[in-house]
Amino acid sequence: VGSVRCVLETGAFLGVPLYHGTQLVGIFGLANSPDGYHESFLYTLAPLATATANLIWALRNEQHRIHTERALRESEEQLKLAMEGANDGLWDWDIENNHAYYSPRWQTMLGFNPGEVASVFSSKEALIHPDDLERVKKTLQEHLNDETTVYQSEHRVKTKNGRWLWVLDRGKVVERSKSGKPLRIVGTQTDITERKTAEEAVRERETRIAAILDTAVDGIVTISDEGTIETFNPAAEKIFGYNAEDVLGHNVNLLMMGEDADLHDTFIKRYLSSGKAKILGQRREVIGQRSDGTTFPMQLAVSEMKLGDRRHFTGIIRDITMTKEAERLLEDTMAFKQGILDSAKLSIISTDAKGVIQTFNAAAQQMLGYSQRELVGRATPEIFHDRDEITQRAIQLSEELGTHIRSGFEVFVAKARSGIADEQQWTYISKSGKRFPVLLTMTALHDQHDQIIGFVAIARDISRQQEAEEEISRFKTTPVSYTH
Repeated sequence: VGSVRCVLETGAFLGVPLYHGTQLVGIFGLANSPDGYHESFLYTLAPLATATANLIWALRNEQHRIHTERALRESEEQLKLAMEGANDGLWDWDIENNHAYYSPRWQTMLGFNPGEVASVFSSKEALIHPDDLERVKKTLQEHLNDETTVYQSEHRVKTKNGRWLWVLDRGKVVERSKSGKPLRIVGTQTDITERKTAEEAVRERETRIAAILDTAVDGIVTISDEGTIETFNPAAEKIFGYNAEDVLGHNVNLLMMGEDADLHDTFIKRYLSSGKAKILGQRREVIGQRSDGTTFPMQLAVSEMKLGDRRHFTGIIRDITMTKEAERLLEDTMAFKQGILDSAKLSIISTDAKGVIQTFNAAAQQMLGYSQRELVGRATPEIFHDRDEITQRAIQLSEELGTHIRSGFEVFVAKARSGIADEQQWTYISKSGKRFPVLLTMTALHDQHDQIIGFVAIARDISRQQEAEEEISRFKTTPVSYTH
C-alpha cells in the first residue's frame, strides 16, 4: 500500500498489482486523474483486482491447455502417421474410463474393417491365444505396477478369419495419477509372423541337425580354421573314449597319432594360405588315438563350411578296425581257397552273372597259358573257345530247349541257368594256339535269396583219354595174323 500511496501522491497514475496466490499475473492501472486517487479507492478496487487476477490466470491456463492439447493431437497424428508408415498398428487405452482406441492399421492387420473392433480393452485381450494370455496379462500388469520401464510381449493373436498371427506388442504408461495409479497407456502392435516362421524353421533345422549328429554312427567333429575342436558328437565320444567337454577347445591333433596329426595340421594351413585343397572331400585312412592312448585305423573325410568370414571344417570319422579285421580274414580265407583251387589238377574258372572271369586257378593257367592278370575282370571264357563250336552249340540248344539261345557266353550257361546239370565236351584253344579237348561241367552260383550271382566251370583235359580210345579203336579194327 505504501508504494501505491507514493503513486497517489504523484496525482498521475495508479497501479494495482494482480496476484493469483503468490504469483503476479498482471497490473491493473488507472491514469489521468487530475486530483489523484484516494487510498480508500484502493480497497474499493480490491475485489475487482482479485477477480481480474483469477480471470487472467484461468485464461492463461485455458490457452496453455488448448496449446497442450493441440500439440498432443499433432504429436499423436504424427505418431499415427509414423506407425501407419511403418506398417504398425497403434492402440491407446484410457484405463480410468476403460476406453480403447485401435488404429485402422491395428484392425486391418487382423483382418477387421476399421471401426469393427469394439473400443474396449477386453476386445484386445479376447484375441490373444489362450496359451499366451496369462503370460501377456502378467507382463502388462508388471508394467502397470511400474515394475518395468516398458511393456513388451511376443504372442499370438487371432485374426477375423481364425488364423493365428505372431505379433510384437509394446506399450508404455504415459499418464499416472499423483498416487502413481496408471491412467493411460499407449502402444504399438507389429506383425512378426514372418520372422517367427523363419525362426521356427531355423529351430527345426537345428533340431534335425542335432538329431542327425546325435544318432549318426559315424563320428562328426567340427573344428575352426585354427584346428580347435568346436563340436564332438556322441559317436565321436564312443570312438575316441572322450566326453565332449574334455576335448572342446582343444586342438584336433589330440585325436590322431603324431605323423598323421602333423600332416593334418599342415594340410589345413596350406589350404588356408594357398586355397588348394588336397584333403577336402576325400576319404583317407589315418591312425586315430583314443583317450587311453591306444591307436586304431580310421577313415577320415574332411569338408569345409563358411560361417560369416570364418572357415570351419567338418570331419566325418569311421572306426574301420572291424573292417580291417574282416578284410584280413577275407584275404586269409581267399588265400586258403585259392590254395585249394591251385592244388587241384582240374581247370576251375568262375565268372560273374554276365560271364566276366573272376577267378582263374593255377591248373587253368597251366592248361591255357594265360595269367590271372590277363583274364580276371577282363574277358569271358569265349576267349579260349572255338567260335564255330559256340555257334553250333547255340543251334543245338535252341532246338533242345525250345527257345532261342544266342551265340556267346549264354551257350555255356543256358542249362545251368535253368537248373539243369550240364556236362559237355568242348575244344579249348590255349594262348599259343594249341587245341585240345576238355570235358566241361558248368554250375550256377546262387546268393542267399537264390539269385544267380555267377557260374563255375570245371574242365578236365581229356586228350590222353581220347588218344587211348582211338588206340583201342584202331586195335579193334586192325586184322591180326598169326604165324606158326
